[in-house]
Amino acid sequence: MYGKYKIICTCLCLWHMSPGQAHMMVTAVRPVVETPDSTATSSTPEAADTTAVQLVEETPVSTAVSTSSKPKLDHTVDFNPLDYLYPDRYVEKGDTFRNRFLDHLYVGFTTGFSQVAPKGRRAMKNGIPFGGVAGYDFNRLHGLRATLLHTNYDMKDGDGTVKQWETDIDYVFHLSDYLYGYDKRRIFRISPTLGVGYIRSVFQGERASIFKGQAGINVGIGLGRNAKFFIEPFFSALTDQADHSGHTNVSKYDIQYGVKAGLTVNMDNTNDFYNSDVVYTRGFFYELAQGVTFYDSDDLGFFKTTGTGYKISVGRWFDPIVGLRLSATASDAILFYGSYNPTAATEARPSYETRYKGSMFAGRLEGLVNPLNFFPYWRQVRHPFEMNIAVGGEYGWLTKYIPGTDNGLKCNYAGFTGAATFLYSMDKETSFFVEPRVVVANFREPYVNVAREASFTETSASISLGVRVCAANRKERASWPPYIFEPRLFSGVQVGGLKHMRSVNTVGDFALNYSGQFYVGYHLGPYVSLKAAIEYETLNESKYGSYVVDFMGVEKQFTALWQYRYNLLNIKLAYMLNLSNVYQKYDLNRKFNLFVEGGALYSKCMSDNARIYSGELEVGSSPRPLSAANPGGAPALLLGAVAQYRINDQWSLLLEPEVHYYLKNGFIGGEVLSPFNDVVAKVSLGTSYTF
Repeated sequence: MYGKYKIICTCLCLWHMSPGQAHMMVTAVRPVVETPDSTATSSTPEAADTTAVQLVEETPVSTAVSTSSKPKLDHTVDFNPLDYLYPDRYVEKGDTFRNRFLDHLYVGFTTGFSQVAPKGRRAMKNGIPFGGVAGYDFNRLHGLRATLLHTNYDMKDGDGTVKQWETDIDYVFHLSDYLYGYDKRRIFRISPTLGVGYIRSVFQGERASIFKGQAGINVGIGLGRNAKFFIEPFFSALTDQADHSGHTNVSKYDIQYGVKAGLTVNMDNTNDFYNSDVVYTRGFFYELAQGVTFYDSDDLGFFKTTGTGYKISVGRWFDPIVGLRLSATASDAILFYGSYNPTAATEARPSYETRYKGSMFAGRLEGLVNPLNFFPYWRQVRHPFEMNIAVGGEYGWLTKYIPGTDNGLKCNYAGFTGAATFLYSMDKETSFFVEPRVVVANFREPYVNVAREASFTETSASISLGVRVCAANRKERASWPPYIFEPRLFSGVQVGGLKHMRSVNTVGDFALNYSGQFYVGYHLGPYVSLKAAIEYETLNESKYGSYVVDFMGVEKQFTALWQYRYNLLNIKLAYMLNLSNVYQKYDLNRKFNLFVEGGALYSKCMSDNARIYSGELEVGSSPRPLSAANPGGAPALLLGAVAQYRINDQWSLLLEPEVHYYLKNGFIGGEVLSPFNDVVAKVSLGTSYTF
């Protein structure tokens, strides 16, 4: 009862007070802890009321009541049992799936073999697909992948070729990460795939649209942080007409199976994979190369097929181990020897050994691997020597000169390629390299008098010398000292050799083709220069033609192999771009600089002379060729590169490969690389003086 009375009295007092007074009253009231000595146990009501509630003045630290004798109970527990009932799978320490987009976007290329099981009246040979792939991992378990492929299937009965273009979309489940936790350093990763696709098929003018569903097992082998080599067995179910069997396929579907293989690279650009400081040139690089090529010929020895090859490339290292390289290439080589004489060979007019050439122009995509950087002690130290392994594919244009035909063979081809690049670093950004390479090309040629195509394979090899320039990143650029550019005048002289790129070359007396030039130029800025040159060059050609002689006072006409010698004067104007300064930074003290140049020239034949091949039996006296020997003049385009080594501030050594493409058809004459006009390739050595 006393407790109820106290509560009622307190409420009545608060009701009659203002809000501010009530707040002060509540804060002033403090509970009194009952103890055995408390006077609140008095038997009189008055005594109980005076001791139960007391007004205590507020102080910074109140000592009116002590609660230390009783523990404070806290009923809040930071514990959720569901976290332990449904835990995440174990994740390797330090390996978290970051949601940065580029870290999980990957691109690459794929090939392999595939087979369509015969269900109808036709049976197809194995096909070799070529294509590209791109994908994205949404999280550590799930991803999507898109693939574009082109495949040719030859019919086993020789009735033609089925050409197919294919688009696939696949769901990718990372089984290894599901079972063992996400680990970006895992070498082997197994990922089942399931998807759909569309095929556009063409056979002898007949077109078919095919839909498909497929499943596969992708086995990936990690190559460093960014790249993966994969092998993927697959199985597909296709709608009818994949083999163009008409109505003979009673099951109304086709079966396809095979194996895909390829290389993918993701865009992750962090450097935390190797858990150590890595010394290597990151980012983009650029290459120029020239060398000799050889064809695998059954009739000739390996070195008798010697030709010339050119390459320009751009690439990117994604980490110390893996990179990609895209190249444009051109090459020619001797295919076989033959004999040539429009009339029957006699003692006076023999047959002549003639060399027939082929040419290849292609775009090439390769995956690069630096095997030495798999070892930590190697990648942490910069070395002057490096090695790269390249594997990839190429697609291009192939021509062959065939005796007895007007145009020869012209067709597209697809091929595999592999190479080893051995580099020597002249400085941090510039390297010279030697690169042996093998190309296996597959092309299709129509059968003579038969409306079908046949598939052929041809192998070529090459050895190239080149230079690689690496682009510096922003951090490296910022660390270099700034230099103030001053426009400068330069001049120099060069000597070299040249070659007429011909499809047919009749062997005659050997004569050296050489050139010499004097040039003057001006460095307009850190990137751009202009150069003008005057050049003298000689060009020797062997041509079979008619001539007249004085024979016993009578003019007679005969045919023979003639040796022509042209003395050409070239006036050249070229634009030069300093790639070293563009992709690194202007550096006044750089020892090596690489320029690319392009421009125009006008070539004038100043004089010429002709003589009969020494193997001919001359008849009569004073032989005179019937055809005009002097070709006159012609404009041309030039494209080249200049590798500069600075001896000191004034003197430099130069190496300059160059190509001239004449705009006048048949300027020099003879059979040339069809379908082009005359092309002259040359290499020069020289010196330069900077004022």
